[in-house]
Amino acid sequence: MTLEEYMRELILMSRQYGQEEELYPLINMLLRENAKVGDLSVRDVHNKGSVGKRRAMLYGYSSFPDLAIFDEKYTCPIEEGGIYEEMSQFEYIRGCVEVKKWMKIDRKKNEIVKEELKLNDLQLVGELLWYGKVIYTNGLHWWYMELNTPIDISIIKKVELLEKHRGRKRKENMKTKISKCCYEKYIQQEQNVISVEIADLRFIYQYIEDVKNSETPWIGIDQWIKKESIRTKEWDRLKNNLAKIDWRGQNKEDKFKTCPENS
Repeated sequence: MTLEEYMRELILMSRQYGQEEELYPLINMLLRENAKVGDLSVRDVHNKGSVGKRRAMLYGYSSFPDLAIFDEKYTCPIEEGGIYEEMSQFEYIRGCVEVKKWMKIDRKKNEIVKEELKLNDLQLVGELLWYGKVIYTNGLHWWYMELNTPIDISIIKKVELLEKHRGRKRKENMKTKISKCCYEKYIQQEQNVISVEIADLRFIYQYIEDVKNSETPWIGIDQWIKKESIRTKEWDRLKNNLAKIDWRGQNKEDKFKTCPENS
């Protein structure tokens, strides 16, 4: 996928619908361009309807992510076996993507607000603890997170208790308590988490936003992209950083480019 193709989709999303679920297939395609994802499975799991026990494994500690990344060997545990008794499948969960609501605009400054990473958000904490690796993005601002310290399997087994309690409210309260417990043990110490910005495409989108009222807004964009080769290295940074993620192994923060070259 080229920068022009990606930005065209974003600008049309903003004009015509502007909801976060439109980003799921676009991000899915970006991920699948990488060789390290080629033999993995990328699944859209955001739909929360008819959860059932077979999908409860994907819920983890706090909620369903938007996209989940599995090894091909991963199989939903059978309902008869009890969802959290089939922990052998846990090792085939490689990571996930959390997509945030479409961009926010600061009307006074007339600019796109930078999406901030909130490591105290229990939903995000729960996904990081359960999936181990998380891409967090609103389409323009991209973060990568990874848990450095493998989570204690005994803590995961505590979620089994949820199956023994009836009532949605009580289940949610217990999940919140477990997420807080794990947050204190695994997240609060900064060395336990890789948290790195892997791209910020806001300024590129902002340029296109400025000409979006033109009858032919895409004429000349490809020439602008070539001319602005230094600034558009941010797009290269995103694609390079996505390609560097080892979904099966452990990553180090210094492997990611934290800023575009020559900018």
